[in-house]
Amino acid sequence: MQPMLRTFRRHRLMPALVVMQIALATAILCNTLALLQQRLAPLLMPDGVAARQLILVSQIASQAAPWTGAQVRAGEDALRAIPGVAVVASGVNLPMLTSVRITGNVSNASGKRTVNSAAMIGNDLVPTLGAHIVAGRDFRASELVHATAQNAMGMQSSAPVILTRSLARHLFPHQNPLGQSVRIGQNHPYDHVVVGVVSHLVRSDISAKTQADAGNVMLLPARVSGMPFIQYAVLSRTGAQASVLKAIPAVIDRAFPADMRMSGLKPKVQTFEHARDAVFNSRRAAAWLLSSVTIVVLIVTLIGIMGLTGFWVQQRTRQIGVRRALGARRVDILRYFQTENFLLATLGIALGCAAAIGINVWLMAHYAVPRLPIVYLPIGAVALWLLGQLAVLGPALRAARVPPTTAMRAA
Repeated sequence: MQPMLRTFRRHRLMPALVVMQIALATAILCNTLALLQQRLAPLLMPDGVAARQLILVSQIASQAAPWTGAQVRAGEDALRAIPGVAVVASGVNLPMLTSVRITGNVSNASGKRTVNSAAMIGNDLVPTLGAHIVAGRDFRASELVHATAQNAMGMQSSAPVILTRSLARHLFPHQNPLGQSVRIGQNHPYDHVVVGVVSHLVRSDISAKTQADAGNVMLLPARVSGMPFIQYAVLSRTGAQASVLKAIPAVIDRAFPADMRMSGLKPKVQTFEHARDAVFNSRRAAAWLLSSVTIVVLIVTLIGIMGLTGFWVQQRTRQIGVRRALGARRVDILRYFQTENFLLATLGIALGCAAAIGINVWLMAHYAVPRLPIVYLPIGAVALWLLGQLAVLGPALRAARVPPTTAMRAA
């Protein structure tokens, strides 16, 4: 170690440049990886629905009076009559429909645990979405409530609820959620008994603030009425999605004539997968951008360390020759330069981790970026250690192959 430290003291510029480059790469890499994970997490989450069979119908907006319950049900019946349709549900805040979003804080009855959740409201939601119940049961027909703007879409009632497994774990981490009560918001002091738990559902209003709550969804049983808009979820039978998708626009036009709908706003009919792609399109673009940044940072760091190390090794040809003449083996020369790089990388990584935290604090203050998870610091450290060893390997191998006499003459 002492020869290395003496070398660092005599030749300060080159080690300083290597340390600075590794520190900068560590700071950028840690934050970029964290941002990449945050963008990718919702894309990688299971949807919890029958994505290849589900069709979403939205933007059925009334021109005058709000749609009545009878009109909503008539639309359900018309869609259900299409050949190839298995189940139909009308509702509000259906998955991946962004026109209306019902979100808010949900707490357990004691109020000790509160998390942000999205609420999907409607009838026959579990079978229509293709959600998988992992505990409890589905809603009964007798439990449906009327969902109107006046009763906060049914939340101002004692309707039971079904939670996703993620939301149930947040609210009742060490309890069986079935039979427990939850409260929605502060202005709706109604207890909603949990009757079931579904495996997964993903909310469509994912942002920096709701990133950690992407899987927190609750279902309420309701018949929508008195609303200026309608949303439908249609579950087609296996292999019938294309034909059902083609038939729906004509059925909607018959059930809701153009003179009753808001002019200039055409009903939107799309598959769940298409709606999901539209919602997450910006996230997918950001993920590609961050992936490119990560790759560029690693390549630039690798090339930079190789260049600096190669030049520095060349400047010490005489030192290598002396060591070889004194009996140093090739493996000793190789080990020397790898150890030297490891020391420089360790110093650079320590500075880079501190810089990564500082950059994250700045991003949190100015761009509402979530706190940097501590796990990305060791991930970045290991990546830069390996990258440093890979970068120094070529110059170190070339140095180890230099014969002592050649090295002495070259010096």
